[in-house]
Amino acid sequence: MSFNNKTKLDYWTGDKCNSILGSDGYFFRPGVTEKSTLKIFYPELCRSVYLKWDEDKDYKGVAVSKFSFPESMLEDPAINEDNVCFCSKPITSTNNTKEACLKRGFIDYAGCKQGM
Repeated sequence: MSFNNKTKLDYWTGDKCNSILGSDGYFFRPGVTEKSTLKIFYPELCRSVYLKWDEDKDYKGVAVSKFSFPESMLEDPAINEDNVCFCSKPITSTNNTKEACLKRGFIDYAGCKQGM
């Protein structure tokens, strides 16, 4: 998969955060179950995101599965270390990168939006 002729992003501070993973979010492979993780590359967020099964529902007589973004995806990097590489500019002066990052629910997209 590529985006703007790149197979990896260069906005973030780590390979994992710069990876382009998943579909465009409109289609998923057959056989999706409640154990599946649905990966989506979301250009507006300058990152790949993922959905986890939330619940089964009925929509106009059709059985459907609801998938949602897990809270851990935008968790404070001090709690979820997978988010440390999304910390682009420290918000405070400290030697501890996790303490300097934006907190839960926030990501600094300025670096990626300037390049778009």
